[in-house]
Parts: sequence; C-alpha cells; structure tokens
Amino acid sequence: MNIQTYLQRLHAQLKGLPPEEEALFVEEISAHFSEGLSDPGLGAEEPERLERLAREMGDPEDLGRRLKDVHHPKRWLEYLLIVIPEIFVLPVLSWIVLVVFFGPGGGPEENALFVYWGIRASVFFQFCLVLIGLWLYKRQGLLAGLLYWLSSLWLTIFVMCFRERGWAPAGVSGQTAQTVFWIVVLVVLLAWLVRLLARRKDSLLFTMTLIPFLIAVGNLATTRVILSGGFPEGYSLADWNLIWDFGPFELAHIIWPALFLFPKQRVFRWLALWVYTAPIAVLNLIESTRYPYLVALWILPFVLVGVNGGLETIRHKHKPRIAR
Repeated sequence: MNIQTYLQRLHAQLKGLPPEEEALFVEEISAHFSEGLSDPGLGAEEPERLERLAREMGDPEDLGRRLKDVHHPKRWLEYLLIVIPEIFVLPVLSWIVLVVFFGPGGGPEENALFVYWGIRASVFFQFCLVLIGLWLYKRQGLLAGLLYWLSSLWLTIFVMCFRERGWAPAGVSGQTAQTVFWIVVLVVLLAWLVRLLARRKDSLLFTMTLIPFLIAVGNLATTRVILSGGFPEGYSLADWNLIWDFGPFELAHIIWPALFLFPKQRVFRWLALWVYTAPIAVLNLIESTRYPYLVALWILPFVLVGVNGGLETIRHKHKPRIAR
C-alpha cells in the first residue's frame, strides 16, 4: 500500500466530518508519513519504512473510525432517529391504524384485520426510518441508526412471516406470493446488514445489532412455553411503570443511545449496551426461573456484551499506541 492509497482510504472513512477537520486530519497523517520516510531508523529502504509506518498507524479505516469517535459529527441526529420513533411514534402507531381503518369504535371483531394492517404499517414506517438512516450514513458517515432500524425492520418482517398463517384474515389472496416476496426481502436485508457490519468491523456495532435478534429468540422460546401450557398461571412481566405508561423500558431506551453515541470512551458505549439489555432481560428472568433454558436465553445478551467488551479491552491493551 502506498501513501496515496492509504490517505484515500482514510479520507473515505472520515466522510461526514466538517471539511476543515477532515483536511486537517489527512494533512497530519500525510506529514507523519513524510517525516517517517525521512527517518533512517525505520529501515534502510523506503518501501521498508513505508510498510513499518503503515503498520504503526494501523488500518486506515480503523484509524478513521477512532478519529470520528472522538469528534462525534452530528451524533444527536442518530440519537433522535433512534429515540423519537421508538418512544413516541411506534407505540401509538397501532392506535392510529385502528382509528383510520376501523373508526373510534373498532372492537375485537376486527382484531385479525387490525393485526394484519398494524404490522404492515409498522414495516412501512421502519422502512422509512431505514431510508433516513441510509441518508445519514451516506452524508455523515453515521451507521448506528441505520443498523438499529435495519435490524428492527428485519425482525418485524420475520415476525409477520412467522405468524402470518396463524392470524391472516379470511379472504386474503396471494398468500404464497406474499410469503415468497417477504422471504426475498428478508434475504436482501440480511445480506445488506452483514455487508455493513463486515465493512465496519466494529465489535460495538456488531453487538448492538445482534442484541435485538437474541431478544427475539428469547421471546419466541417463551411464547412456545406459554402456548404449550408451561405457564398455567399466565406470563406477565412486572408492571414497574414510573409514571403513566413510562417505565424501565422507555427509560432505558432514552439512556442507552446517549451513552452509546456521545461519550468519547468506548467503555461507556459498552455500558450503554448493558443498559439496553437490562430491563427486558431482568423482567423476563423473574418469570422464567422455572425453565433453565429460558433463563440462559435471557442472560445471553448480557453475556454477549461482557465477552465482546472484554475481548476488545484485551486487544486494546496489547495494541501499540498510534500517534495522532
């Protein structure tokens, strides 16, 4: 890799920073290379010096990510993208669907149609959020919001396909065609998600993206136990609302994106993922203690965050410091 290629890759990774800051970073790294190439202590030949400098500086994508983590370009946009829809829009979306399609007097007799159109309204809304996240990623280089809603959209569609045959209203035509269509959509979205994570290679983003999938597995397993009669007294999470309908889930969802997006130290971002997983895991554990495998499933998000965070800390301690 020559200097020009390294700087081009660094420049691409710094996309989204203010132009003057981006130019300053690239200039500093270029000057560092120039000084290193004139230092005979780094090697007798120029290619040897260049290779050693590139190894000391690290991968240009990794260096660019760390520089952006320090400066946080417009992270508040990602925060609003994650928090506002999750807290204030999606909870009332079902009510909007009920009123629009069935009027204020809609009742249980329309339940099947309500679920049918409600989940599709959620899919459409989350698809719009994915487009907004894509725009932020392309313009500002911000990836967390896109990953969050892309994984949420995938899981919503999966739940819809998983349950469709059980509650689809009579008379809905083209059921097979719909199933094929949604399966294709799921494959495309999953491939896109994997590609984004593979390009970024950030254990924090990987863990954040995987958490909803682990929670979904816990929900599916718990539902199976409920349907099999494993909880004869019922399965009801503790009602710990702090005020009105605002409880630990909503509070955690306001806190964890702030901890994940704004602090400079990555330890706070790992802590954010624990805050993310805590309410739903703890409350489900209270009800699942009679079933060891359910307990294991609900603990899994905690374990994932701890293991990945610990491995990153170990790698960081054994990694040479990079001059900036």
